[in-house]
Amino acid sequence: MESTHKGKKNKVSATETASLCNNISVGVDGSDGSHNAVELIVQDYHRKGLDKLTVIHISDSKHDHDKGHQFNTKFIFNHYNDYLKKHLNQEDYEIVFEERKENESLFEQVYEIASSKNANLLVIGFRGVSGNTTRPDNLTNGIKYLVHKPLIPCLVVKEKVHREYRTEGGFKWLVCIESAESKSFKAFLHILRYVDAENDIIHGFSVDMKDGNSKKVEEAFKEQCKKNGVLKSEFSTIQKEEKDNIKHAIHTWVEEHLRNENHFIDFIVLGYNPQKYNFNKEASNTTVDILKDLSVNVFFDH
Repeated sequence: MESTHKGKKNKVSATETASLCNNISVGVDGSDGSHNAVELIVQDYHRKGLDKLTVIHISDSKHDHDKGHQFNTKFIFNHYNDYLKKHLNQEDYEIVFEERKENESLFEQVYEIASSKNANLLVIGFRGVSGNTTRPDNLTNGIKYLVHKPLIPCLVVKEKVHREYRTEGGFKWLVCIESAESKSFKAFLHILRYVDAENDIIHGFSVDMKDGNSKKVEEAFKEQCKKNGVLKSEFSTIQKEEKDNIKHAIHTWVEEHLRNENHFIDFIVLGYNPQKYNFNKEASNTTVDILKDLSVNVFFDH
């Protein structure tokens, strides 16, 4: 099966998920961030004839004339209609434009549409946690909703990346795992649907709590990589300082890892438990901190 991009073959999925249909929804608002998200899915995730893509835009006809050209509803529709028609089969995608509802947030509406399409991944481009409420690309203002509500796994695209940008033609996935029973391990299992088992690198890591759990995590991680034919995998155990907390230990390790010019991370994979976090309090967890502070694409599962 041939890809629509530069004659490349479709990327090989992990063994246990190779035959599964990936039904992906992407919210778009005319921003560069949302277009980067669509391009990522089309070029690096989508398998022609197997996967489905839904591009979702919530229009606001009352204010459409106030926006710049690229944020105009008609321009956005024509742009994606032409782009998807060029790169995908007609039966592989759908464009859904819906007028904004008065009593619902923008992101709730996007989420409802994605749910109605049975999406197993929701993707959004992102420029910041908050910003000018009148900014045309205000889909990213829904980030607070995104980290709390959806049951669909989410990918936040903060940086333009493609496999072809990498020397060896593969992404690097950094997977933070608490335990084999955690939401973070669930997130790890889910991203295997999008991994190129031959060329991508999966780097798992855990924080050593001196309870023997890190060793179990490493064993479970390696077992899944082996079962799924992942050829390039690594695992690191972080030693936590006595007065340090887990969140800070992970955050510091990621920052130091990225400072090395020979290191790169395309996606950080995390689990998220909304019951443990309140966005309005000073205390925060690793998922939200990384979404706020690091310019790395973030995948998380609830």
